[in-house]
Amino acid sequence: MGNDINSKLATSSKVVGSLFGIGYLPLAPATWASAVVTVVIYFLYPRWFYLVAGIVIFTALGIWLADIVQKHTEKIDPRFFVFDELVGMMISLLFLPHRILWFGLAFFLFRVFDVIKPSPVHEVEKFDGGVGIVMDDILAGIYTLIVLSIARIGLKL
Repeated sequence: MGNDINSKLATSSKVVGSLFGIGYLPLAPATWASAVVTVVIYFLYPRWFYLVAGIVIFTALGIWLADIVQKHTEKIDPRFFVFDELVGMMISLLFLPHRILWFGLAFFLFRVFDVIKPSPVHEVEKFDGGVGIVMDDILAGIYTLIVLSIARIGLKL
């Protein structure tokens, strides 16, 4: 009985953690996940406080899901787990003007920071469990938010 529940929990965690299959795309699943999140948020364009609430909720959920997936796959950061891109992109898009240019820049910068992992992004990735899996994307999102905020101030937008 308990083994059956663990198996179902692991399967459900993989489905949600892959953002319902996006993480299983053969080429650049994290990029696809980031793109889908960017487009969905662009069209929904929630108020900033809904984004903040989503960031808090999805961070907690992401860490929990990542812990489960990591235990069942025995991989440090499974390639198919792209739920963390959801959180990182939400942070990247926080407070941005509702313009395709800004959302495109956020997507591009987030992917750059997520791939090159400037310090301390690379270091937090080494944290145990789901925290390490999710935290690097949170920092990549924060870096993106900072760069775009500075750009907006410089351009007075």
